[in-house]
Amino acid sequence: MKISIISDVHIQVNGDERDKLITKFFKHPTVRNSDYIVLLGDIFDVMAGYHSGYTKMYKNFFENLTEVTTTNKKVLYFEGNHDVHLRRLFTKLNRKLDNPIEIVENYKVLDWSKKKIYLSHGDDIELDNGMYESWKVFLKSKIAEYLFTALPFFVIEWIGNFLSRKSKGHSKIVYSFEKNKKKFRRSSAAHALKGYDYIFSGHSHVKDHYVFDCRGRQVEYANNGYAPGEKTFLYFNDGQVDFVNLADS
Repeated sequence: MKISIISDVHIQVNGDERDKLITKFFKHPTVRNSDYIVLLGDIFDVMAGYHSGYTKMYKNFFENLTEVTTTNKKVLYFEGNHDVHLRRLFTKLNRKLDNPIEIVENYKVLDWSKKKIYLSHGDDIELDNGMYESWKVFLKSKIAEYLFTALPFFVIEWIGNFLSRKSKGHSKIVYSFEKNKKKFRRSSAAHALKGYDYIFSGHSHVKDHYVFDCRGRQVEYANNGYAPGEKTFLYFNDGQVDFVNLADS
């Protein structure tokens, strides 16, 4: 089984450097030869609710995404905390595709060689973040879905950009320290107790590959970090976990 994974790209504008980065991802030969192409959340800085304007606003992305589905790869799009309530938007898009994109709202487990691969954006496994958990409950709620869909598109853009700026300010404090890497390692170790052999996530913006023992089993946790900074993607190839460089592709 071959899986190519990218997360936390945070595309802001069609054609920006982040948009160009994920274009490289979609066109990379390793990705094209994968069985699964996984977008592990926060691909956009702002995408919330059903608004057809997103397909025009992020034209390059949706054209590349549509094109890669013609290769008969399984494409999984995981909602993050910057891209939520997308099912209706992608349901409409999927009507035009022979190989529909699967929207994953929480997590997904893949089976490989009698081992379990756990995939999620990563905010679901993070320990010791009660304030964020409260925000997430609202963000994922039916009320939030209604608001994101009912409000005019330009209002959603403004709110999203405001929250994005706030989040980036917070990230400079929270996501830049070695202690955050240690916290996500603890989080993955705690989650591995549920029987997972591989845990792949994003959200932390901290690149890491951590191999540890869990009750006599070897477990691997990997996170590609903040994609625009790292310029890599995560690649699982029949048990081998690597980071593939996008900078020179």
